[in-house]
Amino acid sequence: MLTPAEAEAAIAAALPAAASEWIPLADCAGRVLREAVHAERDAPPFDRVTMDGIAIASRAIARREFRLAGTQAAGTPALSLADDSDCFEVMTGAVMPRGCDTVVPVEAPR
Repeated sequence: MLTPAEAEAAIAAALPAAASEWIPLADCAGRVLREAVHAERDAPPFDRVTMDGIAIASRAIARREFRLAGTQAAGTPALSLADDSDCFEVMTGAVMPRGCDTVVPVEAPR
């Protein structure tokens, strides 16, 4: 039985070597890229909220009540969590408030 790493190495060794070629993006459909692609920066360059909800610190997840400390709207500078008993209302696309790492969604997925 091969390990996953050994299997990957065996597969790579069995593949024929392919020469590099430059082609227009429109002609790339159906082709395989054989080298890693790296972004030069994150987009967006911050942790972004992907669903309307309430942002909290996960270490306080056992709490049943939080004080609403404000609203983090999209396009506004990041707010900061002052205390684990606080939370922020957050909107889709907003920066995650500092000190928060969890969003409790208020939208129901379909």
